[in-house]
Amino acid sequence: MSSLHSFLFLMASVVGLLELSCGRSSGQNYDIDKTSPNGIYQVKIEVRAKPPKGTRDYTENARVQFFKGQEIIHAYEWEESDPFELSFHDSYPVIEWAADNVLHMGEDLSDQPFYDELIVSNKTDEHIKYLDVTYGRYEGFWVFDLAPRSQVTVRASPGFKSNGISVNDFIGYGGMTESGKKFHGDMVGKKRTSSAEGRLEFRIAVDAKDMQ
Repeated sequence: MSSLHSFLFLMASVVGLLELSCGRSSGQNYDIDKTSPNGIYQVKIEVRAKPPKGTRDYTENARVQFFKGQEIIHAYEWEESDPFELSFHDSYPVIEWAADNVLHMGEDLSDQPFYDELIVSNKTDEHIKYLDVTYGRYEGFWVFDLAPRSQVTVRASPGFKSNGISVNDFIGYGGMTESGKKFHGDMVGKKRTSSAEGRLEFRIAVDAKDMQ
């Protein structure tokens, strides 16, 4: 390759990297609206790029709402202005209904050797209105209308990275019953350094003693 061609190739690469960098830092406005397979539940997400509050070129704000028919079951806001943290889209590339009453917000399982199992049980006589389960940092599930003395099992990404180490071993959960009682808890599983160590199974049991 001649020196001129080498120079032009280098300049094109630099421009491409600058364009990519600007595209990542400029922020995006987009909406997500997904209804559960049975048509009962719905998630609406509004992501907006706003003027910066920190060192990032923009502050990203996400408003997440969960509906049952016309009723808002729960809502929260997510905000990020740290340039070293992932965007909402990169944090939750997959947003899908895993079951009629279970929403998955997290990672893609297609590149994982297997999945872990999260078994959520309602051990109380209360009807759980919603329950949020966070696995690792960016793998989460929302369970709606979990009847008393019932359970649901969901598949979760173990989060294996290119170095062969799984980053998902911590569970945090919380929610609210139909009567307004709140609960929360957490647990830690095995830290795996190889997929040969197999999948993890977490049993999340919501008990009356957890209620506030």
